[in-house]
Amino acid sequence: PVSDNVIMASANTQVVNDVVIYQGLVGVSVLPLDTRILDVAEVRLDGVGQEFYQDIMYLGFPAEQENSYRGRIDIPADLAVESPLLRLRFRILGRAVGNLPSLTLTGRRVARPESGLDTPLDLPLSGDEFSITIATEAILASANQYVEAISEAFTVVAGDQVFFTLTRADDDAYTGEVGVLHHEGVLSS
Repeated sequence: PVSDNVIMASANTQVVNDVVIYQGLVGVSVLPLDTRILDVAEVRLDGVGQEFYQDIMYLGFPAEQENSYRGRIDIPADLAVESPLLRLRFRILGRAVGNLPSLTLTGRRVARPESGLDTPLDLPLSGDEFSITIATEAILASANQYVEAISEAFTVVAGDQVFFTLTRADDDAYTGEVGVLHHEGVLSS
């Protein structure tokens, strides 16, 4: 098996260089992966515009000014995934030749109150955000190329709302507009 979710069985096996070799009649089972794609439910733009190029829509981050957008992803309350982890995935467009800049990604979790009206929770305020590691730099050989970037995983709980902010600094060396073609949450166990 080349993946942990593939299980093989056979009456005849042997070990070669620390690898189990299955011979004869081999049974193969594939376990489903606990992965779900979650859409971004809401977006708030700060200096970012809703742009399009050749009828392709994207969120545009102009050069030479700090700008950002904030999104919200809802973790299903009936989630049956054990120890859920969330990663944020983006398709990032560069409108000019050169090195795409480093974008900063932060997040904040707003937990679901477990006891309804009985125990109010304090709303997490500014300063309660956490940094999410993501690599967004890439070398573009021509204008209008795009790449995919995915963040490191972080822990979530069923019923959470995750607010994230993607920010472009005003002093990066990339002279073109940076665009976000797509954004989503990738939930796994």
